[in-house]
Amino acid sequence: MARSITTRPATVKSKVQDPYTQPCFSVYACEHGTYGCGWILFDHNIEPIAKYVGDGNYHHNQFRTYTSYSPEFFNNYAGSEYMETSSHTSSNSNRGGNTCNVGYLGHQFYPSVTEYTKTAGYVRGWPAAHDYSSYGFRDCNGIVGDTNQDWAWFSNREGAGGTTRMHFGQRSTTKYHNLWQREGSNFINIPLVSLSGPNNSDTSDNMFYGSSTINVRSKKVVVMQHNDGYKQPIVFSDFDVDMRALSLSGSYYSGTPEATAAKTPSDSKIYQAFASANAFAYDRANARAYSSYSSDSEALYRCQTCISDNGQVYTFTMTPSNGAVLEHWDAAGGYSGVLWNPTYGLSYGYEQGNRFGSRWQVSSDGEYWWSYCPMYYYGSGIAFVVVRISDGKYLKYSNNDSSYGRTLAPLGKNKMVMLRDQNKDDPGAYYKVIDFNYEFMRRSNGEEISDWDSNRSTYMLDVPGNSTGYPFLIPSMYNTSLFTSQLESNQD
Repeated sequence: MARSITTRPATVKSKVQDPYTQPCFSVYACEHGTYGCGWILFDHNIEPIAKYVGDGNYHHNQFRTYTSYSPEFFNNYAGSEYMETSSHTSSNSNRGGNTCNVGYLGHQFYPSVTEYTKTAGYVRGWPAAHDYSSYGFRDCNGIVGDTNQDWAWFSNREGAGGTTRMHFGQRSTTKYHNLWQREGSNFINIPLVSLSGPNNSDTSDNMFYGSSTINVRSKKVVVMQHNDGYKQPIVFSDFDVDMRALSLSGSYYSGTPEATAAKTPSDSKIYQAFASANAFAYDRANARAYSSYSSDSEALYRCQTCISDNGQVYTFTMTPSNGAVLEHWDAAGGYSGVLWNPTYGLSYGYEQGNRFGSRWQVSSDGEYWWSYCPMYYYGSGIAFVVVRISDGKYLKYSNNDSSYGRTLAPLGKNKMVMLRDQNKDDPGAYYKVIDFNYEFMRRSNGEEISDWDSNRSTYMLDVPGNSTGYPFLIPSMYNTSLFTSQLESNQD
């Protein structure tokens, strides 16, 4: 029997766009007088893809970092602590390598590179880096279970009796600060939101800076509240409002009908969503407000929060001059207590400036959430916890290093890269890649890791300048959804 042979080519269902060629992080170093400043940009394959490097008082590179021939920021702030990397973090407050300087919004001192950027990086002015950008880092709420990480939401502590002041917008600390500056005491675009729910009457306490979170996949929102002696998660289920769409729309009242009368908060979809969602108050817990150098503000009024798909809630709280605490509520709302309390010496939270305190980040696929804070003074050492959102499993790590800070960034779909601001003159930046899928597969729930900060690689990541220096990384902002849509949709 004869066989027929077709020459028709195989059908290509879709075209793959490689997400790993997007920018991941820049490495920055600066000595303004002779060796200059600059950035080298790396993609998610940890390969260099761009550089922007300037000399000191010379003219043989892309720009000068000193004298009137240099850009304004570099000339005006030449030699300042926040621009220079001529020493490591130690007990200094304004070094770029401080552990608290990076988070979901990038780096407080340096704008993030995006997939559309034509340079490897740039710098903010001062006090823009010192003060303005820090409001967003202090107030930024968590987002997990979402592959689209181009938006942000913020909570301010103002509010009592079951209300909190929220803003939904782009992933930009500059835009967030502009709202505060523009609105003054009116807060038209940062309104109070009612937290009353049909199945919950216990939402009458004061609110936190930031500290809330949304699990987009499970449609659960956690809003933290306190009364100076306790902390308590209020969990809203079946939360159907598309918070990303609202954030990117540019208006709190997006989707509401036009009217001649002034709008009130109750006209907005987000207000109505909180009012109608299925709200449930988890158990109250001691606020764990350990003594700090000047006050208990960071321990009382801030924490970083995540919620797993099945409803487990974790809070990570920096406790200045003590260390940090990790607390847990089970899926039924029961308080499990303090799971971890790494301790050390003198340290500072936001009470010493909005730019200090704990931070959070999330993997590109939204599956791993991690939070961390310095352990010594303003930015040295680290206490770190990471949670797998699908089931609530967690791992932890700490290092009471009094010399060096750690700067972190998401890498690829579900990894993280970490730099320690160690001398680059060996040469190169010292970095470590952590594969969360692998680590969670081989380790027990709650295991404390001892080797995440050891065996760092050098010689592979070049750094601007050719002398002593202590570089750090600046996280990029890229299309996180490509790591899911382009890799998983093409497996058919």
